Amino acid sequence: MVLFHLAPQWDALRHFGLVATIVDVGYSGVTLFFVLSGFILSYNYLNRDVPVKKFWVARAARVLPVYLFALILSAPFDLHTCHKLGISFFPTALYAPLLIQSWIPKAALLWNGPGWSLSCEAFFYLLFPFIVVPTARLFRRNFVGVFAIVWLLGMLPSLLYAFGQPEGLVDSGSHATLLSFIKFNPVLRLPEFILGIGIGTCYVDGRRFSKPLAAAVLSVLGLVVLLIGLSRMPYPALHNALLVPIYGTLIFSLACDPKILGNPILVLLGESSYSLYLLFGSTHSMCSILARRCGLSGQNIVNVGYLMIALLVAIAGYKLIEVPGRVFIRSRLAVADRKSLAVAGSAS
Repeated sequence: MVLFHLAPQWDALRHFGLVATIVDVGYSGVTLFFVLSGFILSYNYLNRDVPVKKFWVARAARVLPVYLFALILSAPFDLHTCHKLGISFFPTALYAPLLIQSWIPKAALLWNGPGWSLSCEAFFYLLFPFIVVPTARLFRRNFVGVFAIVWLLGMLPSLLYAFGQPEGLVDSGSHATLLSFIKFNPVLRLPEFILGIGIGTCYVDGRRFSKPLAAAVLSVLGLVVLLIGLSRMPYPALHNALLVPIYGTLIFSLACDPKILGNPILVLLGESSYSLYLLFGSTHSMCSILARRCGLSGQNIVNVGYLMIALLVAIAGYKLIEVPGRVFIRSRLAVADRKSLAVAGSAS
């Protein structure tokens, strides 16, 4: 996904036809993010009796520190964009801090664009404590049938739009209202999260691939073939749930054998991926300004530098903001809970 956002300024990628084709549909990686989220949450909470409040605080502690930092970091660039587009500062500036921007099609990308997916995640987190058990029960009764129905519901809106073309020809740079609604609306993206819960339920119930490494390799190869083969489909056919089966198979196979990605460097990159996703845009904007002032803009080596700097910033964001922020929020909750118990005890 990082390469997808970097590709317009990186001409060298165009010389590698296969790579360029895959990068052009990098936006489909958000589906992987939603499925993985449902999988991980079901793995961690399906068979645990966790209070709803504690779950929500845990999720806030996980996502908010880097999310809010990324908003602050991107604010100067987003203000410039709003001014250039003639968009008023208020109320659009309130949507992203409140995690409601994905409900408003024209505002979804205004403030630190990648944050729209966290707006969807906030909705998923709100629902999760109430839907996880009944959802798991349905998948346990008839996994294939429920999976097929939810998958169809997830990909139908984008497929109907792609082939019906109600707003004419569009591409990944288009911001038509109905297109934005289909791409960003949390309700329309919910099936991908639910399918992740279903896949996670299978894992929690003890189902495993006998040869997870082979399954992972086949998943990656199948994904590459699909991305190449489907890349000529009308946009945004690949944007929503179409690739859930292949992404889900990849997630499940990697979970079956943690050693596949057990290398410490890969573990660190995985832990830093959330920070990379949210901080890359601002990092790239800052580096682009610096490159232009130094007369280096547009050179391929500069784009490689962007990637290296973005990785370093992401790792720093994980170590210095995400982890300490998570600990701080959880510790504040623990203190608040102890005070509540003390007050209740004294009152009795």
